[in-house]
Amino acid sequence: MDFVLSAGILLLVSPILAVAAFVVHSRKGRAFRAELRCGKDGIPFGMYRLNVERHATSPERYERLLVRWSLTELPQLWNVLSGDMSLVVATRVAREGQILLRVAAQRLKVHAGVTGLAQVHGLRDQHPSEDKAPI
Repeated sequence: MDFVLSAGILLLVSPILAVAAFVVHSRKGRAFRAELRCGKDGIPFGMYRLNVERHATSPERYERLLVRWSLTELPQLWNVLSGDMSLVVATRVAREGQILLRVAAQRLKVHAGVTGLAQVHGLRDQHPSEDKAPI
């Protein structure tokens, strides 16, 4: 299911991704980067993203737009196609920063996700962690 959906989505958004990658490449010299992430069973993998700093102190206008529209996340569809990630991950983290070892171990039993329950429900950076991970 992940493979078919991500291939279809990637096919649909490839023109947008190509334009965004061209803009980033022309400004920064490198369009994509790989960030090391912990995947299923604790195996590390490189998660692809557009080469835009999400929390930059003074981002250029194009960077703000790419981050605002989450276009920086589109290259993660390649990770889904390769089997490193899933489209949606349904895990919860304990409240108030108390991450229990068994919760962390459970998270490593599934593929990392492009999105999660918090994003699906419209909770993004502007919401506190307690709203994103109700127990």
